[in-house]
Amino acid sequence: MNFFIRAIWIVLLFLLIPFGVSNSQQGKGRMFGTKERNNFDPASVVTIKAEIVEIIKTASETGPSCGIHLKVKTGNDYINVHLGPTCYVERQEVKIKKNDNIEITGSKVKYNGEYIIIASVIKKNGKLLLLRNEMGIPKWSGSRATRNKK
Repeated sequence: MNFFIRAIWIVLLFLLIPFGVSNSQQGKGRMFGTKERNNFDPASVVTIKAEIVEIIKTASETGPSCGIHLKVKTGNDYINVHLGPTCYVERQEVKIKKNDNIEITGSKVKYNGEYIIIASVIKKNGKLLLLRNEMGIPKWSGSRATRNKK
């Protein structure tokens, strides 16, 4: 009987180890996934008015998807703004292009040694491009938390 119980524990241990490892690695996600969400700081949310200088499509570090970043000018300063996956941003009603004047609300954080804004809302001509909720959870993630919070 003792042998049988030990065998069950060993089998359970081997079944649970991969699950624990995959969950512990979630913080190493790509820019538009878990890693970015961990960088989003609700206490650092700012709203700025800016002109789009450049729209940059970036490749993912871990997969085939790509994302959209903006380089914007506000006054004499330039700042990079991280929006979200290309497939999400381009399906939205609000379309952005170079030289557009927009209002950006998002978390201003340090990323790779420079300040960026992880955008939660882009406002253009009174229309809103919703990217994340107030806690930084992406609208494209499909979670209940995202659907229940605007």
